[in-house]
Amino acid sequence: GSLLPNPTYTYSSAGSFSVQLVSVDTTYFSSYAAEGCGVMLPYQSPCQDIDTVNINITNIPCMSSSGFTYYPSGVPHEYYLSPYFPYNVTTANWNWGDGTSYTGPSIYTSHTYSASGFYNICLTVTTSCGTSTMTCINDYFAKGVEGDIVKVSVVQPTNALSVGEKPDNNGSVSIFPNPSKGLLFISMSNNSPIKNYDVYNALGEIVVKGTTFESLQTPELELDLSQLSEGIYFLNIHTETQQFRSKFVLEK
Repeated sequence: GSLLPNPTYTYSSAGSFSVQLVSVDTTYFSSYAAEGCGVMLPYQSPCQDIDTVNINITNIPCMSSSGFTYYPSGVPHEYYLSPYFPYNVTTANWNWGDGTSYTGPSIYTSHTYSASGFYNICLTVTTSCGTSTMTCINDYFAKGVEGDIVKVSVVQPTNALSVGEKPDNNGSVSIFPNPSKGLLFISMSNNSPIKNYDVYNALGEIVVKGTTFESLQTPELELDLSQLSEGIYFLNIHTETQQFRSKFVLEK
């Protein structure tokens, strides 16, 4: 389900589905309510209306998509891998880049690295119609003190992100220069005002947080991160309705 006023949803297979809209008026008052709600006393159950529509989904293309993104889970030394389109998959193969791999009917799994390092993670998927494709990413996955581990977990797109949140795989966020020596210029291509932002390091730890006063919110932001050490970082941008995530590099 979704609490957004104008949500979107991707069906993974054809068929007949029931779509339900629940409208709730949570305003409590002692006078006459809207037509159809009658008289409502204070603290009485709110007025509610439910509409159900049956739809028939046909002609869903059978295509293979192995694209995925990754980002810190919020727990230090743990990362999420999120497939862009994990549908119609009959066989998935994750090559973890450390000499081990996973193959199975489910695309969802997890893996633990014993050491920090650059790992070339590849996903190969085969669909129900026989098409196959592969995507790889190569990046540095870091652990903390000696004895820590680095873990990656594959999560569903709907669970990987908060409501309205999405990885910036469509150029919504522009970071310049990247790599940078510390001074970053961020702009939103959709002109959405930036409310606040978080910066994560490669360990998944928040190192910088910021909030913009409402009267000063614009689609552009200048950040001075020269106090941070060189390395790979992730920037979370929060607008009124969405969140976007981008990766950048600091070089000293």
